[in-house]
Amino acid sequence: MLSIVEAPVSGRVAAFFDVDDTLINIKTMFSFLDYLKSDKEFVNNCDFVHYELELNKLIAIRSSREEINKFYYKAFKGLDVSDLRRKVDHWYDEIISKINIFNDSVVKYLKWHQSLGHEVVLVSGSCEALLAPIVKQLKVTKMLVAMLEVKNHKYTGELIGPPSIGMGKAARVKKFAVDHKISLQSSYAYGDDVSDAPMLMSVGNARLVNPTPQMIEVLSKSDTFNRNQIIKT
Repeated sequence: MLSIVEAPVSGRVAAFFDVDDTLINIKTMFSFLDYLKSDKEFVNNCDFVHYELELNKLIAIRSSREEINKFYYKAFKGLDVSDLRRKVDHWYDEIISKINIFNDSVVKYLKWHQSLGHEVVLVSGSCEALLAPIVKQLKVTKMLVAMLEVKNHKYTGELIGPPSIGMGKAARVKKFAVDHKISLQSSYAYGDDVSDAPMLMSVGNARLVNPTPQMIEVLSKSDTFNRNQIIKT
């Protein structure tokens, strides 16, 4: 049974959801990258071996998630927009045929917000193309995600603006609230990682999904947090 305090009836309310390890139990970017390893044409065209070595080096030296996120999309350089969409569809069909990628208990909260007419928004360092099958299945229309630069219908491998990670998530949420007349004090945010903390602390109702002790310690400093807001999947 859901244990959720009813949202105020006045003012516009939004529910901001992190995606990877919150709404779903996989990391979309790295799951898709594993899928691409079997695509010989893609591997040859982007010099994948060198790219993967550089990516793993960034991870090994514990580069910031923002830096890793920006480097990740260099793999898409020269890839046609429609080709990426086709590859994503194949990847998604393959993965959901094997496992249930959704954290059902968190999806219940998402549907609860939808039933109340709240504005449901996915906030992720992943990009629109990778999340397209997920938002379609969840019937979500709003996303604050990585914006990939496109020229002549091909990806350049660069991001437009900063990644939607850490403070970047909070900045995107706050701008969305201003643009759509959302009351952040009345709104909700769901996340699983300390990088979600700035977003969680920008709303009146933070929800932690399978939080680590480190995350609980960080959020405990916020006056909007209490332990009844922890969701276990």
